[in-house]
Amino acid sequence: MKDKDWAEFDEIVWEVFAPIYPVIAKKIVEKTGVREGVCIDVGTGTGALAIAIAKITNLKVYALDISKKALEFAEKHI
Repeated sequence: MKDKDWAEFDEIVWEVFAPIYPVIAKKIVEKTGVREGVCIDVGTGTGALAIAIAKITNLKVYALDISKKALEFAEKHI
């Protein structure tokens, strides 16, 4: 994805889909019962789900992505 595309994607994630990530994170935690330990979000994109999980657990969350640009956006949000 081009840098400009990542900026557009980040805007959509945080302005359109932002309300759904805490819901998804809550469902994951409820389903797994995991609240402590390590969580690895592979393909994190700009980090929305990783951040939502970190906010409601005591997990050490690692947000990984193949795209350096995606991780730059994730770091900004973290």
